[in-house]
Amino acid sequence: VQKNAAMMEKMIVDLLDFSRLARPQLNLSVTRVADIVNSVVDEMKLLDHVRDVEFEIAPDLPEVIADAESINIVFQNLIGNAAKYRRPGAPAKITVGWQSQPRFYAFHVQDNGIGFDPGFRKKAFALFQRGANTGQIPGTGVGLALVKRIIENHHGMVRIESAPQLGTTVHFTIPKALRRDN
Repeated sequence: VQKNAAMMEKMIVDLLDFSRLARPQLNLSVTRVADIVNSVVDEMKLLDHVRDVEFEIAPDLPEVIADAESINIVFQNLIGNAAKYRRPGAPAKITVGWQSQPRFYAFHVQDNGIGFDPGFRKKAFALFQRGANTGQIPGTGVGLALVKRIIENHHGMVRIESAPQLGTTVHFTIPKALRRDN
């Protein structure tokens, strides 16, 4: 009963976070993505299940015009999922990278975890959806929905690629010329 009550409380908090983003009031500023990613990774390394994860972070992550708090939530969810859905018996590796495109910065978070069937891709960003192979891994199914809403609030796009036992890569973009009055 206590475990179910804690899960319901987590779902309510996640749902409130999700609904708060329905009417975004972005606090846009120059945001150093490297600082955000390094902070998230440092926090994650304090958790027992993440201590042995190998992180490969692009050394030259750019500065973007974005809401830093929201972008922090994106990386917390994506890196957290990558660490959480690791493949048993395999050394875990998480890669954070990017590339410059003409109008966007394109980021990706990649893992070598349990992955999921490609047929789940259409549902992956829907609220309360979780992959069939998540088993006893805790979660509410709100994280990727939050990521999608945040990226869309920044006028970017998000997509996911995955295959069972081969890992998952989440790609997202942030426009280079996001107006501060959005």
